[in-house]
Amino acid sequence: LKLVGFKSVIPSAPLPKPEEDSGEKLHYHSSYFDLITQIERRLRAHVDQVMKDAHGDDWISARVAESTQRNWDQRRSEAEKSGEPRFSLIHYADFHELKTIMIGRKTWGPNFSSKFGIQEHFQTTMDRLYAVRKPLAHSRPISNGQLIHLYVEGAAILKALGMKIL
Repeated sequence: LKLVGFKSVIPSAPLPKPEEDSGEKLHYHSSYFDLITQIERRLRAHVDQVMKDAHGDDWISARVAESTQRNWDQRRSEAEKSGEPRFSLIHYADFHELKTIMIGRKTWGPNFSSKFGIQEHFQTTMDRLYAVRKPLAHSRPISNGQLIHLYVEGAAILKALGMKIL
């Protein structure tokens, strides 16, 4: 509808208020969710490409635990039942599962350490981003610290992936 000039102006819904007010300012803007979504999508694409290059097109069968593969397959089946198109299994991996693949004993050193540096630092970055992703994915505001983590840790991931950070 936007292509033909339709404009939708929807006033912002009020932010939820915490049951106990700590006095800390809370933040919410749709651009925060857009940023974490871009980070996740770019990481997913990177993991898929690196693993295909290292282990072939069937890398998921060879390198991902069967239980994880079953979870992804179940998510894909549920999505298809809801009318979504079918995507390759990696597109059903969650943020935490991407981290798990990347830091695996057999995958970190040969596949990801050259881009992301020290494994423990990468793990911390991913854990901090996951803590931000979760409330944003459910339209909840984030704290000052979480907003800082989103920008700082998000920029680190994007920079490692070759994105120019302005």
